[in-house]
Amino acid sequence: WLRGTGLPGDPEHLESVTMTETAAERLRWMLRSTMGSVDAFELRRQELQRERLAIMNGQSAFSTQECLDHGTSSDNVKVSDDDVVNSYLQSCNPNSGLMSKYL
Repeated sequence: WLRGTGLPGDPEHLESVTMTETAAERLRWMLRSTMGSVDAFELRRQELQRERLAIMNGQSAFSTQECLDHGTSSDNVKVSDDDVVNSYLQSCNPNSGLMSKYL
């Protein structure tokens, strides 16, 4: 659908794109340049951080309520670039990923 448009993601213009070194950089590029999801990588990081914080505080990670802080602050919960990449990879797993179940 982008072929011949000259827009980011046009396969005819990929030779001008410098490939990145890390999976996180590639994922950021894919989300930003081919899917129009500029903030998706960092939003996923925040989501993972909230899930981990909820679990550490003994709450459901899938609660509709905000996580109540019971001694563990979000500053103490670190989510690495690799954690974010792995969460995307897991969601796309053909056997157990959320996306494959959806499709």
